[in-house]
This record gives sequence, structure tokens and C-alpha cells, in this order.
Amino acid sequence: MRERPPFLTMPRPSKILRSIQLPVMADLLPRGDGTFILKPRVVESDLDTWLSPKDASKIIGTGRQGVYDLCASESPYLVARHPAKRKLLISLKSCQALRRATVSEDFWTSDVTARNTLLATNRAALAALAAS
Repeated sequence: MRERPPFLTMPRPSKILRSIQLPVMADLLPRGDGTFILKPRVVESDLDTWLSPKDASKIIGTGRQGVYDLCASESPYLVARHPAKRKLLISLKSCQALRRATVSEDFWTSDVTARNTLLATNRAALAALAAS
């Protein structure tokens, strides 16, 4: 019996994934001698990028329903806002903070202080959003 070529047995991706668009954080300035200088852009500290639940789920590594569960009002692990009745936008900063916090396996089981710190930070950010 003939063996199948490896390219016929490999699974193909079901669809092409869309890339996430992030803000420009630095500029490349030419020096004139063929080299460039990387000049960081200074942005306001309260400036944030807002993501769709689909993009946030890619960053966090969970499904879309998991993102909605993490935005619950009683325990907001993510900072979210509703610009329209059925539209949800999630803060990029809160996604990155949750991802950094959950690197440790103890975050969900025994590290209560880290969980409470993250929740307090997100509640303060939600209060600032409501005030503005």
C-alpha cells in the first residue's frame, strides 16, 4: 500500500485568524547614515485601547463566553464598558493585567491577595469610567 504524502495528512486551518490592531507605541526616525532611532511616543497614562470580546479572548486565551463571565459586575476581572445597548468593549490594560496575574497557578486557588488587588484596581477603573 502506498503511503500518503505528509502534506495530505496535515490538518488545514479552518479559517485565517484576524490580527489584533494595537496603537503605535514608537516612531522610527532615520538618522541619514542608513540607521534608525526608535523614539517612544509619550502618551497619557489614562489613555487606553478598547478591544472587542473576540480580540480580548485571544489575548487572555479563553473563549468569548469566558470574557463575558470575567466582566461580571460582582467580580470584575476585566474592565469593560457598554457604548451601546448590546455592544461590549474591554480595556487592553485590564486584559494584560489579568494575563500577568494568571501566569501563577496560585492565582485562582490560594493567592487571595493578588485576586483582591486585581479586583480593587478594576473596580476603581470602573468607578472612574462611570464618573466621566
